[in-house]
Amino acid sequence: MIKKGTSRIVWLIPSMGLAIKFPIVRLKLFFLSFFHCLKKPDERLRFFLTYAVDIPHGARWYVLKGFSDNWREFVFFLKHREGDFLLPTFFSFFGLFNISPLVSGLDEKPELERKLWSKLLDITDHEVLKDGHHFSEGKNFCYYKKRLRMSDYGSAVTQKIILKHLDALNQLSKDFQ
Repeated sequence: MIKKGTSRIVWLIPSMGLAIKFPIVRLKLFFLSFFHCLKKPDERLRFFLTYAVDIPHGARWYVLKGFSDNWREFVFFLKHREGDFLLPTFFSFFGLFNISPLVSGLDEKPELERKLWSKLLDITDHEVLKDGHHFSEGKNFCYYKKRLRMSDYGSAVTQKIILKHLDALNQLSKDFQ
């Protein structure tokens, strides 16, 4: 089974209990935007080529966003794996693919999803609103080894929020039912 996100495609392998995340590369959109920018190269092209990876519709976002999210997620897990809040990333091949355990998201349990969103708002003093996609969607959270875990944390904004509130989020991981 395959699930598609904004910057990555996840191949689910139930027989092995693994999820493998691959980056999405949008070459067609890259070239369409590039040629559109050539109409006014003095102003558009420079911005298109210099946008950071995390800024949508720039050259780097179309081609490198998924690689960046995979690698960032892996490195972040290695640095902060002592806590209970992050779902493990077992392996990354330089962002080309990540291997994680296969888990079910909380989106299958809407009552828990709403309860979690409320708790996250309280714990972070509403900072999770800065990155609503990652924190408000139940599919980005799961239970792994009887703890609540976040499974999609490759975004730089998400990681800043997690770091700032890591102790409270680790406690939430233990207590959330």
